Amino acid sequence: MMLENYIINNEVLMKNRPNKFQHDDFHPSNLLINNKQFSGIIDFQRMDWGDPVHDLQKLGFFSKPVSIEFTRGIIEGYHNGKGISDSFWELFTFYSAVHIVSALVWAKRRSQEHFDLLHKYSLDVMSEHFTLTKINQLIYSFNRGDKDRKQCLFSFKRKVIIKGNQ
Repeated sequence: MMLENYIINNEVLMKNRPNKFQHDDFHPSNLLINNKQFSGIIDFQRMDWGDPVHDLQKLGFFSKPVSIEFTRGIIEGYHNGKGISDSFWELFTFYSAVHIVSALVWAKRRSQEHFDLLHKYSLDVMSEHFTLTKINQLIYSFNRGDKDRKQCLFSFKRKVIIKGNQ
């Protein structure tokens, strides 16, 4: 119920978002590496048009467990090395929530083993994004001291609690 309410309460974030071509299954398993160099992307059967941030929806499931540095690099690359706004994190979290639903439906149709694995990934993503913490920002932040991390976490908790009770 928490996930459903979160999606319903935040679907307005999609309003007026850009509509661009996207891979829609972007994660390390779909990247080709040759001689330690990026050489291409495969698996385009899910390609479609949508919000460019939506193309990052699987980072928490399939990229972060492989490499936080890779995941951080993708997000920083998306922002061309510029600062990452709170609105990005809100949208990223929203699309992560939507992905949880579709991932579990997909997995259930495949096998119990798939479902169990994606259920675990879902719980991990939810604990990072939806327990009134901003772990996602903390994971991707660079060179911040403990005091800054605690302040960032406190500020986000306060903001979500206030926003959630409106």
